Amino acid sequence: MEWLDSIVLPQSADHLTLLRVVGALALIVVYPYLATVVGSTAISLFYRRRANRGDRLAFRFAKDVAESGTVSRSAGALLGLAPLVALVFIYAQLGKGIEDGAATYLVVALLFALAGLSLVYSYRNSIGLRRLFDETEFIGGAPPDLREDARAYADEYRDLNNMSGGWGLVFALVASYLFVAGASVLAFPEDRGSSSLLLYVFTSGKIFLRYLLFLFGGLALAGSLVALRMFYWEGGKKSIETAYAEYAKPRALKIAAFFSLALPALVAGNLFVYPERSLSETVFALSFAALAAILLAFHFLYLGLRRADKFGGGWAYPALVAAFAFLLVGEMTASGEATERNSVMLDREYQAYFAELKGEGGGVEPANGEQIFGTVCAACHSFENKIVGPPYVETLPKYEGDKAALKAFILNPVKVNPEYPPMPAQGLKPNEADAVAEYLLKTYESDYK
Repeated sequence: MEWLDSIVLPQSADHLTLLRVVGALALIVVYPYLATVVGSTAISLFYRRRANRGDRLAFRFAKDVAESGTVSRSAGALLGLAPLVALVFIYAQLGKGIEDGAATYLVVALLFALAGLSLVYSYRNSIGLRRLFDETEFIGGAPPDLREDARAYADEYRDLNNMSGGWGLVFALVASYLFVAGASVLAFPEDRGSSSLLLYVFTSGKIFLRYLLFLFGGLALAGSLVALRMFYWEGGKKSIETAYAEYAKPRALKIAAFFSLALPALVAGNLFVYPERSLSETVFALSFAALAAILLAFHFLYLGLRRADKFGGGWAYPALVAAFAFLLVGEMTASGEATERNSVMLDREYQAYFAELKGEGGGVEPANGEQIFGTVCAACHSFENKIVGPPYVETLPKYEGDKAALKAFILNPVKVNPEYPPMPAQGLKPNEADAVAEYLLKTYESDYK
């Protein structure tokens, strides 16, 4: 989307670091919220279908799950849409000059989320009204006309409930998939170029694995949040009868425990698919911290299920949120590692921009080809080994004695070898490209020829 380029401002290295911090905070807000909404809506629809067979407790549970998982009517804007808007701008800034499609995916995710959350909240409201009118039929002594009106309203809200619940979940699933894709692609530099295509999003095993973590995490978060809000928060709801508590509490905790079991394997799998360039000690440490938080959450769920514990089960939801917070900070850290050379380029553009504004941009500064190679080129290229691009010993022979051609390619790269991804333009100035070309040719002739 070209308009995204128009909102990007020059950024220094410090500004980019601050943007990553703000981006991590926005992810920590919106990711658990969207995951919980998707999980709670799916669980509610499942139990609503069971209620169609005459299980009145299942319908009540479906209503409570929908209400607990969506938190409140204002939560959709504050926890879902506002952070997504912020992430669009943040990823547009961080991905400037990178052909990855992250900000584009987030824009489309925002549109689907707007539609999905509207329908989910309509489902939340209509299921409560539907239950109210359904139950009116069972009120002893209610006059026939009241029962007839209640039946008519129940039928009306049944249609609205069926439509809004199913389509709300579909839109929320699409929104969350694109959101996960947009938040992930910066960490995979070897996929740049192809990652900007919609086909990549729906065929990439890396994105699908991350989405499985989102889905299983959402179902675990939804179950634990229902248990927390109904039975633990401030002593639990006072109006819950014993029969319903015995029905709802173990189901909420079992749902959370069942889907939590898969989370350690999914966390490990997602760590495994990171490219070496995106990994660091911080990413590993945060992943292990997330695993510890997941195990702690499972321990709290066990307490709630097996030991008649009055408070332990209530800690499962905060522990799961903490686990995803660690993972999301790790994701932003990995993206920072993968875009380090792009950040150097953006910082250089920022310094040049402000030097020009101050009237200090006259003349052409000498460029150090070896230094530019180390900060811009070395992440993807080596003289002898394949990294992202081919080794220079295979490509430089055709440029011997023709530095101008190599300089032209560096300034305006085109795809040559179908076995490698296209090289994105690095934003180098002509004198910088000339210095890099000279350094490459001299090093090749002296050390590798």
